[in-house]
Amino acid sequence: MGDQAIERKELIEALVDALHSDDKHHAAYAAGRIRDLVIPSSPDARANQDAIGAQEGCLEGLVNLVTYGSDEGTFAACHALAQLAWSNARNSFRIPAIPSTLDALARAMRNEGGQEAVREYACITVGNCGANSVEGAKLIARHERLMLALTSAITLPSPPVAPGGAGPGSRMRETATLALKNCAASSDEAAFIIAEQKGVLSALKVMAKDSNFPRLRNVAIGAMNTLSRSARAIARLQEARVVQEVLFPALTESSDQHSDELRKLTLTCAIVNLSVHCDKLDKETLRRWVMSDDGRVAVSNMVHCFRVALNNEQWHLVSFSAHSVVHPLHNLLLVCPSAVATVVEAGFIPELARFLPVFDQHSHPLETLEGAIRTLDLIVAAGDAQHEHLARRAGLPGLLHAGVLEMPDNDWRYEPEEQGRIRHIKRLAARSVARLVAVPVALLMGQHRRLGCDSPLLALDPDVLRLIVLLAA
Repeated sequence: MGDQAIERKELIEALVDALHSDDKHHAAYAAGRIRDLVIPSSPDARANQDAIGAQEGCLEGLVNLVTYGSDEGTFAACHALAQLAWSNARNSFRIPAIPSTLDALARAMRNEGGQEAVREYACITVGNCGANSVEGAKLIARHERLMLALTSAITLPSPPVAPGGAGPGSRMRETATLALKNCAASSDEAAFIIAEQKGVLSALKVMAKDSNFPRLRNVAIGAMNTLSRSARAIARLQEARVVQEVLFPALTESSDQHSDELRKLTLTCAIVNLSVHCDKLDKETLRRWVMSDDGRVAVSNMVHCFRVALNNEQWHLVSFSAHSVVHPLHNLLLVCPSAVATVVEAGFIPELARFLPVFDQHSHPLETLEGAIRTLDLIVAAGDAQHEHLARRAGLPGLLHAGVLEMPDNDWRYEPEEQGRIRHIKRLAARSVARLVAVPVALLMGQHRRLGCDSPLLALDPDVLRLIVLLAA
């Protein structure tokens, strides 16, 4: 252990002792110092996150301070917990796994007479834990009092409209909605519980229709989009008629194209996800919109956000997972096969070639891999020789063979149910490979002196044959 690590350990041990002090001001100071060590701008913030989260008694001390500390201590503890969970999978599970944490955060959220900042950071802590840990998201969704507190937060009365559509009440609703959205994105079970929670979908519908608060509106639409990726939550979204009453009207309303690019993309993703599973929706209206100028931009932006996810970047200050865009891309081509050309022209094939070797580094790896291969299968099935040529030039047959077809059927990293899914994915990949290599194989057979002795290829002018070979490569 180096000198710096030793100094860090000694400092953290001293701060943990202070957290458990009977002197509330002393404890509040310790929580503030812990917060300062883990905020992103702090040197060695990531190492500090890991060391503090692993230190015995530290997280428990912060949770205790949320409930029993002074106003200053409660705020510092909530802020510290939120920063400890930020982009940290271990801490995002450790924090909700402490028996008293979720009760403490629920009380902090429902303390209407307390500091607004405390309530917001309690929501942010929940959202960060849900975003970075599947098991953390499940624990949060299963906790009835916490779910009631989050539901109460998003059903707050609309505050007076402030310049720019922001204000204390809208911020609280926004952070609570983001917390629910993050949990739903991590876990299908959490998404189902959230969709089942009384009052959640009706509150999301109200926020998604309120043009006075554009940020809050976008967050609510984003939450609906996240829920639309859950097979278990779709029935509740259909019962709530979110497409007919909220999503379609918002998609077709007149607006400034540049400022609403993100909203149009999110709306399109949610609608196509729900359209696949609902015969009552007007799919023809969706198809016409997808082929409009605005629709083509939204589809191109789906592919662009696939690229953004692979680059670990943001678009309009929003991060995307590969799953969040591959899932609707596949559903889009099921509902609207005529969008194949737009998807290919936007660059899906080279991005798929980048994704295949690293698919297991992304969230929901098997679901995303299956969706990506199904999307490719629909592109190839459309029968456009140019698209097949692009797929072969990108090396997709070889990448599918090396990265998918050679996956072991009994991979110890996956549960038995997931191993069954792997076998299914391998069958899909084998079908795509067979389709992509059919033309080159036929061309080679046709030029074989014995096997292709009756082939008209042998009678072609060499220059014409060379052009055919180039296209089939």
